[in-house]
Amino acid sequence: MGKKLSGGKRWEIIRPGATPRDEPVSLPPAEQRVSIKLEKRKGGRVMTVLTGLVLTPEARKALTRSLKDALGTGGSSGKDEILVQGDHRDAARGFLRERGYGLRC
Repeated sequence: MGKKLSGGKRWEIIRPGATPRDEPVSLPPAEQRVSIKLEKRKGGRVMTVLTGLVLTPEARKALTRSLKDALGTGGSSGKDEILVQGDHRDAARGFLRERGYGLRC
């Protein structure tokens, strides 16, 4: 039987001779290509969605927090995207450009 390693909230069984999953790595901002789009939700609400970021969970959380603080709005970060409440496409684009992120048009 293999060893159990804690990987956050879940336990992962590691078979003998196998290696645990590699930790995610963040790319530098200049190498990132971020896509910004608007999604309409039920009730007429809109969300600004940022996708294409290659970040560790900690870095994604920190970027989400600083983006929400800069825009003065709410939001969340998922596994592959950052969600910001409201139509903040232009402001988010400017925020990311200031920090050196590349953007997809």
